Amino acid sequence: MAESYLRIAGLIICLRADPSVLEGLRRRCGEYATPPAAADLTVDARAVSGFTPAAPTVAAYPNADVERDADGYRFRRMDLEARLVPGERAVATCITAGSPLSLECVLRLCLSVLLPARGALMVHCAALAHSSGGYAFTGVSGSGKSTVLKFLADDPRVQSLGDEVTILRPVTDGVVVESTPFGGELDPVPPASALLKRLFFLNRSPGRLDTPTGRSVRLLRNCLSYSRDATLARLTVDHAHAVVTRSECREIVRPTPAELRAAIDLSDPISG
Repeated sequence: MAESYLRIAGLIICLRADPSVLEGLRRRCGEYATPPAAADLTVDARAVSGFTPAAPTVAAYPNADVERDADGYRFRRMDLEARLVPGERAVATCITAGSPLSLECVLRLCLSVLLPARGALMVHCAALAHSSGGYAFTGVSGSGKSTVLKFLADDPRVQSLGDEVTILRPVTDGVVVESTPFGGELDPVPPASALLKRLFFLNRSPGRLDTPTGRSVRLLRNCLSYSRDATLARLTVDHAHAVVTRSECREIVRPTPAELRAAIDLSDPISG
């Protein structure tokens, strides 16, 4: 077993796994590496060649089955089985098929449970930043999150904060949007954050944007939330309400590059 440390969304994560699995994960998450320190989450992973789950999975891949028991959470997917015991020093044990992406999925599942208690949400969301602030684009798979960033890939004024999973954290003076190493169609991005200026909903939905409840419902549909605990569920709802009441929310569906630039206050051409 080898050991590696990451810092994601302010949490120190200690990973213990087969060296080849850790090396593959480092290639995706290496810019989030941090020196050894007291870990908020320790993950012990065992790779098993030809792994299959002990029981048939119900959730359609790539989603996971989630169960709650007296001590914690159990996650099961066609390529992994994991158990998380939450707390100030959370511990997860898992068996995976040996793919770095399987271990990355374990991290996503664990963080989705741990972050609400630490004041943040994991959201299916693309995000970017430039001089006027941060902009987040939340939507279901296929709604255009990666396309938004592809439209702006050649603009030197824009910094990508990720195209798949980002963190939204309500703070006293607004909402902070933070990058994660969990990429979608595009490569993972380095650690970065910005004060959120606008939150865009990419997919049309019956939820209304003219009320805080409607906006909260729209956001919660795209949150990575596997909580089966009433306290954490309440925190998740409260954080979603804080996000949509402390930031400007708009709907933008399949924008053209020109419409996108106008929406994020970059309608002026690139100089030089």
